[in-house]
Amino acid sequence: MTTRKLRVILCLLALTVGGIALLRGLALPFDEHKMHYPQLPNVQEGIGFGVRASVNAIGAPCYLADDWQCTESGAVTNLHFWGSWLDGAAVQIDTFEVAIAEKSGWGGIGAILWHRFFPISEVTVTGPLPSAGTLGWYAPPTVFSALHHNGGYWEYEIDDIADPFEQTEGEEYWLIISAHLILNPNWTVAWGWQNTEVEHFGSPAMFSPQLDGGWELIPAPPGFGEPVNLAFVITGEEDGKPCCIHVDKKVSADGGDTWEDHVALDATGEVRYLIVVTNGCEQVLSDIEIKDHTHICIAYIGGSHPLSSSSTPVDNIWHLSNPLLPGESVEITYTALSSCPGTGNTYYNTAYVQAECADGSIVTAHDSASIVGLPTTTLYWGDRNVATIHRCDVADCAGTVEDIVTAAMGLASVVGVAVDDLSGTLYWADENLSSIQRCDMGDCAGTLETLITGNIDPHDIELDTAAGKMYFADSVFGICRANLDGSNIELLVPTGVLDGIALDLPAGKIYWVEPANGMLRRAGLDGSNVEDIPVPNVSLPSGIALHAPSSLLFWTDVGTLMVRGCVIGNCAGTVHGFLSPDAPSRLALDVFNNKVYWSANGKIYRATIGGSGVEVFIDWADMPTDVEIVQ
Repeated sequence: MTTRKLRVILCLLALTVGGIALLRGLALPFDEHKMHYPQLPNVQEGIGFGVRASVNAIGAPCYLADDWQCTESGAVTNLHFWGSWLDGAAVQIDTFEVAIAEKSGWGGIGAILWHRFFPISEVTVTGPLPSAGTLGWYAPPTVFSALHHNGGYWEYEIDDIADPFEQTEGEEYWLIISAHLILNPNWTVAWGWQNTEVEHFGSPAMFSPQLDGGWELIPAPPGFGEPVNLAFVITGEEDGKPCCIHVDKKVSADGGDTWEDHVALDATGEVRYLIVVTNGCEQVLSDIEIKDHTHICIAYIGGSHPLSSSSTPVDNIWHLSNPLLPGESVEITYTALSSCPGTGNTYYNTAYVQAECADGSIVTAHDSASIVGLPTTTLYWGDRNVATIHRCDVADCAGTVEDIVTAAMGLASVVGVAVDDLSGTLYWADENLSSIQRCDMGDCAGTLETLITGNIDPHDIELDTAAGKMYFADSVFGICRANLDGSNIELLVPTGVLDGIALDLPAGKIYWVEPANGMLRRAGLDGSNVEDIPVPNVSLPSGIALHAPSSLLFWTDVGTLMVRGCVIGNCAGTVHGFLSPDAPSRLALDVFNNKVYWSANGKIYRATIGGSGVEVFIDWADMPTDVEIVQ
């Protein structure tokens, strides 16, 4: 282990001397590899970059996958891979989630064959290692910076994998990796899987916001002709261990009818777990102990086997009194109550098993299953013609749609909507009434109040609830600000006809579009430092939305029928766009679910943030104007 690690470091450090050609000329330190060839990391300035592969970092969850061909049948007991960090700022990794999938006939990702969670304590981490210059960062499909940080890169080794995947010579598979980080909610960090410097093999790497579907090819970054491939090495050992133990852990959200490695819960409630321990080798196993480590928000209720007295609130422990003969298995099932919050975080439970072999040696194995508490994603939209503000749960919009404010309550022509979800307050701009109004969503008919009215022409509204402020775009005066109760109105930026606005509160910026001028602009929250955003080919912009943690800025362009986006700070070079079937108006980002929604010609559309899967989400709207996503 130590010798191999030293050889890896020396080989990679040699990059700074002779570049890629020298690395390819060296004898590779992975003589025991069991794949087509080792895919070593690219750490050269301008062409080496990390590709975001973090479940719970900024932006939507992101899993990455790259393929390999098995060159020798047997167990995959050792895995090397390399990574780097957004801005070079490393934080603590809690767990690596690793899966292996079959390769479909067309080269895509098929069924998941093997899925494990590896706590960072079981991973050998080496780094930071020096790179040969400034490394880049890529958050597919649109966010790319070739020269991003000088923070170096890291090597990760998972060795002596218990209950490993058995690969077959000649077969091709997909390796899937994502990191679960220990984060402060205010940190804007992410871990990325490093790209490789070797020639392209098989299919290009893929990305998805979820493990079990939604996979898309990672586009080649701007200026790169080759597809993206990732840095990893598959190694292993031959079959024939005289003594071993295997454990497989599953979770069920339907009472045990179906068992999965990972389930998503829309609400707290009961879940079932299954642990299967198997003697897969030749010797009898005895003194078997199973320790199931659970998250603090998952409480044991009861199960098929009595717990040991040594169990704790987070460690369910069983001691099996009977030996396990070769080929035999034992199953343990239990029910637990999940109170894990719906924040989109993954909560994993790991079963550790230990047994004594007939020859006196000790064998161990572990496996994990996980749940994720899904946040409810609510879509709000205003409908100008029927003078109504609607909302629905995007998981079942037709079945959950509600009319929050209607013409009968005094609404005339809504053009802008903003939601204070914590207080349950809805704000909107009414074009015909020349007013800004609000209500308590629990009783809009009884609490509706007019905050600002008179000689104004409001078009959009955004909130800074922490500061007690609202911002609105007014085509009579310009960009304005007021207290949430409508008092203390300030004119921040006198300007012409306006439409959509958006706030980047962490950066202290307000963004807006000026349709008549074909411009996107921004200023400080106090109206200072007004500047044009240098975006090419803007025609008639309408709506604008941003997601500050992932630095994504999106807008609609009625003149080109496009929904477009860029990375804040680099909009001149990273513009991405796709066609809307109808003239697009306002839009909203759902980064957690990798979606963008927009209103257009009596419909509300949605697509992935990358622009694929454009579909009509609501086709029964009359004249939808503003759209908002709340989680």
